[in-house]
Amino acid sequence: MEAEAKGKKTVVVRKIDIVKWESDVARQHRIRSIPHLVLYDASGNKVSEGQGTRERFRELD
Repeated sequence: MEAEAKGKKTVVVRKIDIVKWESDVARQHRIRSIPHLVLYDASGNKVSEGQGTRERFRELD
């Protein structure tokens, strides 16, 4: 994802290191497995999560 994002002007990749499944961030985002991909627009609205997210990411400029 990071390598693919380098060629995209409007994309920023953020990685979150889940150390414990009971962590606040894992609970907040309901992460049950890894990798877990979530795509947000420039306004911070979630536009895709789970299956199909990688394909949607690839469609971005």
